Amino acid sequence: MKLIGWSARGFDGLLHDTDAMASRICKSIQPGAIILLHEGRRDRQGRAINVILAETILNRLTADGYVFTVPGEEDLL
Repeated sequence: MKLIGWSARGFDGLLHDTDAMASRICKSIQPGAIILLHEGRRDRQGRAINVILAETILNRLTADGYVFTVPGEEDLL
């Protein structure tokens, strides 16, 4: 098993406000950042919080000129 560290987190396991979590994450992003998100939580309408959060983050960072990749095996410890 390979490990990879994260450099930005929005406390999505504790908080419910996806806009606040996205703002928190986007403020700490730098080139090469790795974002930690959790799965399984739902909002009051039954939507997956992590999906809403990921979409919000991707839209904001794309607008700021960021691109996204999945780390290759050679990038993992």
